[in-house]
Amino acid sequence: MGEHLGLHPQAAYEQYRGAAEGLRAPAQQRPDLAVVCTAGLLDAHDLDDESGIDLDDLGDDHSLAQDPTVVRLRAAAAALREDAWIAVRLPGTYEGEDEIDDDAAISRWSTVVTHPDELGWLREALHHRDETADPDDELEPL
Repeated sequence: MGEHLGLHPQAAYEQYRGAAEGLRAPAQQRPDLAVVCTAGLLDAHDLDDESGIDLDDLGDDHSLAQDPTVVRLRAAAAALREDAWIAVRLPGTYEGEDEIDDDAAISRWSTVVTHPDELGWLREALHHRDETADPDDELEPL
């Protein structure tokens, strides 16, 4: 639906979920495109490895830049003249990943990328950031 409306899938879901009873969130509909995002204030929260890759490192043209929670958090941080970070990682990466300490971050949510290639780029960036990974290792296909 998001593609037909020119919206990020999560934005379409948030705007129109009441129109169809039982409509599942995009991350539930497309687990193959799901990611986990975490956000925090730069002065109050540390961006740790478990949070993932800084969304800014993926570029402004990445579909996650249009995720409605990303847009809202960036607008709120700008309005408050605060610096915030938003990190992204693959789901199921860490045990107890849904649990988040209040002092660790502001928010954590699941969303989707709009194209499988974006997931591949994220996976590659996470792999190269991992200090224990052999840079010559081939990644398993998605």
